[in-house]
Amino acid sequence: MDIVDGQAHLDVTQVETAIAAMDAIGIQAVLIDEYAGLDELGHPIPNQPLPSGGYRPICPGAEAASRRFPDRLAHLLRILPNDPGFEAQVELVKRSPHAKAARITLRGPDDGRALEDGGYDALFGALIAHDVPVFITVHEHGRRLFRSLAKFPELRITIDHCGVPIRAWPETEGPFETALEMARYPNVALKWSRAPSRLSRQAYPFADLTPHLERALEAFGPQRLMWASDHTEERGHHTWAEALFCLRDSPALSDADKEWVLGRTIRTRLGWPRASAG
Repeated sequence: MDIVDGQAHLDVTQVETAIAAMDAIGIQAVLIDEYAGLDELGHPIPNQPLPSGGYRPICPGAEAASRRFPDRLAHLLRILPNDPGFEAQVELVKRSPHAKAARITLRGPDDGRALEDGGYDALFGALIAHDVPVFITVHEHGRRLFRSLAKFPELRITIDHCGVPIRAWPETEGPFETALEMARYPNVALKWSRAPSRLSRQAYPFADLTPHLERALEAFGPQRLMWASDHTEERGHHTWAEALFCLRDSPALSDADKEWVLGRTIRTRLGWPRASAG
């Protein structure tokens, strides 16, 4: 089976080690989101300071790793709507053979208000113009995204982390229900990532995830549901192998479902073909 991890924060200085781990558990390819924590200003690392006083996310390690191992690795680029060069960043993703998507992370209240007030509209328009898919981490701002979903039906959007914010217990059901409602927009997909830590209260194999997975499958269908581990952020909760095997061995998915959810969905939505054998 062609298994693709839709988001992992690999140590880009230890790529060979990561690929050996991928081989060991049966992962063919990984989409890297280069992230090494936050700096003293609370900005994701790595980033480039801007003259305006803002910052621009960059991913030099992920770019280099993707060039070295193009059959196994690709990367995404985080883009901010207040970056004066955001359109050039979108075009950079489109032109790079190794970049497959943009990512937007809604962090604090200001981001939520900006989303609701149209502050992301220009960025969404650029993504559509350049035909670049985008992942969005909504945190607690899921409801505020509906305006944009209605306004930009051509935007290829995937909701990160089942739509559930970190440390959501005991309020997981509300955000998850909101994510399921987004399935009514045919351009929206759901990333089944961080489900073990955000939707389960059990140890591996996280059996209590089954009803949640069944509901996600019913809402989105296998063609709009994709798996991601969010390794290494999740390794304090479960292993990379456990993140995969709990889904690969799930009774909620047929063999055909697993083919889509574990690899075919992300390859189809991102235009990321599997390398030909030999």
